[in-house]
Amino acid sequence: MVLCFKRIALCWSFVHIAVSLQLQQQPLIPGLNASNACQKACSSLLRTFGGKTDYPSLPEGFSETYFSQQQREVVPACVFLPASPEDVSQALQIIKGHQCHFAVKSGGHAMSAGASNAPQGVTIDLRYLNQIDLADDHLTTSVGAGTRWGEVYRRLEPLNLTVVGGRDSQIGAGGFVLGGGISFTSRKRGWAFDNVKNFEVVLANGSISNISHTSHPDLYFALRGGGSNFGIVTRFDLETHQQGLFWGGHKFYLLSDIAERKKSMGIVYPFNWTPRWFTQKFSAWGVQAACRMGYCSTVKEIAQMLESYSRGYSDPSGQIILSFAFVPKVDVYLVCVNLMHGRPEPYPPVFKEFEAAKNIYSTTRITKMTGIVAEVDWMNKIGYRQSWATATFKISVPFLSKLVDIFIAETDPIKHVAGFLPSLILQIITKDEISAFRKHGGNALGISEDEGPLLLLNDAIRYSDAADDEKVHNANDRFMNRAVALSKEMGLDHRYIYQNYANQTQDVFAGLSPENKQRLLQIQKRHDPERVLSRLQPGAFRLQESADLTMQGRFKS
Repeated sequence: MVLCFKRIALCWSFVHIAVSLQLQQQPLIPGLNASNACQKACSSLLRTFGGKTDYPSLPEGFSETYFSQQQREVVPACVFLPASPEDVSQALQIIKGHQCHFAVKSGGHAMSAGASNAPQGVTIDLRYLNQIDLADDHLTTSVGAGTRWGEVYRRLEPLNLTVVGGRDSQIGAGGFVLGGGISFTSRKRGWAFDNVKNFEVVLANGSISNISHTSHPDLYFALRGGGSNFGIVTRFDLETHQQGLFWGGHKFYLLSDIAERKKSMGIVYPFNWTPRWFTQKFSAWGVQAACRMGYCSTVKEIAQMLESYSRGYSDPSGQIILSFAFVPKVDVYLVCVNLMHGRPEPYPPVFKEFEAAKNIYSTTRITKMTGIVAEVDWMNKIGYRQSWATATFKISVPFLSKLVDIFIAETDPIKHVAGFLPSLILQIITKDEISAFRKHGGNALGISEDEGPLLLLNDAIRYSDAADDEKVHNANDRFMNRAVALSKEMGLDHRYIYQNYANQTQDVFAGLSPENKQRLLQIQKRHDPERVLSRLQPGAFRLQESADLTMQGRFKS
């Protein structure tokens, strides 16, 4: 059983397999062909910047730098690789002058087609804006927007320093920070965008500005929740903190009540002589045997552990990510919990319930940040197709229990899809984190402490075959619609939509407080009256008066 469940560590995994060269020969986003405007923009970039522009061919291995298969399938008209903020400024004016659509790539970890790769437009790849400069006083680290978080941690770790950054080493700084940026240290330090002292930004008019809460308080506010609508960020000056060893890792728990839940929903598997049927039966017997030995918990017990963590110990060093997942190879639903503590202290009191419950496999140990993110990298295999959606709720054990039933009901009918691995990922937005939203005049989310703690849900499905897109997306949509409807019925709904987990049919700005959305629109009118950064980035989340997801829907993953 141990060998079998070592594969379970795929449970918090999202992503997949390399794309064939044949896919690079034609655009795979229907209805969006290389316009004359974009061809002219690419030609102009090539004349101006020479080797910094790849046109008409693309850089070797370019598609493989993206996390999701959907992004890998996008074919831009050209790729521009700036080496300085001045390059970005000049390129933006060329692109704007030709009215060509574009996308900005930091690490390429967004899952939706078009999010950071412009179909038959200009993709601005920031990979060479990868500086990591630590100030002499060790209080600030300047990080280029194209830097990946693993590089940042490797630079700071020997000095016992860290910043609030990504939990996967391959994620780029740019999109992560602008989307909010939940870190392994966020309960203590806040989210990434609230730990930025200064943003170096190319604005819509081409000017290069340094934005802080004292120099430009309106833009500083807008960059903490407004996404990519206010400029192309080229550098983040990040608060830097002392940090030694961590304790953490992943623990895996079996569930004793899944069969009963399936039966209550009418999910049965008639007898037939197929390998799949025998896998289901042997897995069920294996789970029953493990449960008799005390290695199982119920969904309700797991939900109570998470609820207890959210309201219990006020230990800002403890962070949890909890996932309900289905593992097709062994036909088992189980729980994966990522525990992380900012001190090298095994099982501090904040995690006492998770220590008491028997697990079937654990990777917890004393380690460095690089060790933790390497483990996440190992789980997050790149190159798969992805379907994500997100929502935020108030916390309730009965609600969590019903969520799992909906998850089973919507994933079980499609569990034989190639490469299928669905995860219902749950995180707590703690009151500690929400209190940090007030730093430097407050960010744009408009969430107050009396609204917390909150439950952040990410329904993430990975799979392999484009032929299954509709089937998977429909299942994900049904799950999210049912989850939101249930939350409203139980009085547990909340407006917030976390940008870094949202798909491009979700209106993330409807999730802000109404007054903050209006404030963002006013700032946009002052600094980008032509809405260049929203209008010409159709794959990004666009700030506008009313929800118009027509263009975003074209890029739905």
